[in-house]
Amino acid sequence: MVTLKHGIFGYEFGNFRPTHQSRRELLEKINKVFSETRPALIYGLKANFTTHIDVFKDDEPWNMWFSRSKDDADGGILINKPNVAIAIFNGDCPVICLHEDQKLAVLHGGYRCLVRANRDELGILELALQHFKPSRTKAYVFGGIGSCCWVPEYDDKPEILKPELSRRPDLLKKSLSMTTAICPFGADKVSVDLYELIKLQLEEHSVEVTMNKTCTCCAMNGPWYKYWSHTRFQAGKQEKLDGRNMAIAWLE
Repeated sequence: MVTLKHGIFGYEFGNFRPTHQSRRELLEKINKVFSETRPALIYGLKANFTTHIDVFKDDEPWNMWFSRSKDDADGGILINKPNVAIAIFNGDCPVICLHEDQKLAVLHGGYRCLVRANRDELGILELALQHFKPSRTKAYVFGGIGSCCWVPEYDDKPEILKPELSRRPDLLKKSLSMTTAICPFGADKVSVDLYELIKLQLEEHSVEVTMNKTCTCCAMNGPWYKYWSHTRFQAGKQEKLDGRNMAIAWLE
């Protein structure tokens, strides 16, 4: 019997944004995560807002315990190999883990992965579930921003203000929310509860869902923020650095 393992590493471990540092500097930070988690290998996904789900292949090893994907526009990775951790360097987007027996999919749960601009396109969850038997599949979702803080860019996401433009207006309407006073842009902005949107899509297919909804934007570790947040950066309240966390998941 395999068990899903997962974690997200933020401020305390440094900035994991690959494009803002040398390979050596990034590996030093990833080594701290590896020392705490100890999978056989960590595979870094070059995530983007796509629905492309690649199959794991160790095609660009950096050293004995870390490898990166060559494709820079993946929405997720499908793997059937225990003890290999899939990593996503995220700034606010939730990470979705689907697992059935020894099969694991680790997905980028950003809004545009879930709801496509073209209403005729399937979202990443609809595509990912084609690789699983939903009634035997479990899902774990973590590492993302809450509706308390997320303020979408409405200009390129018009369906948020007009859900009838989306593929599934019923699900989108149920996921709409408002920001709270803790949001760096202020309260009462129209938001989307990404966790609720993911949950509704999965439960529609009878997938058992568990979540950790700790918000990457407002969670604190004593006097300091716990995670990097792209939203906080956009609001000018995160130094001058658009940092990234490192979220990982694997079966053991």
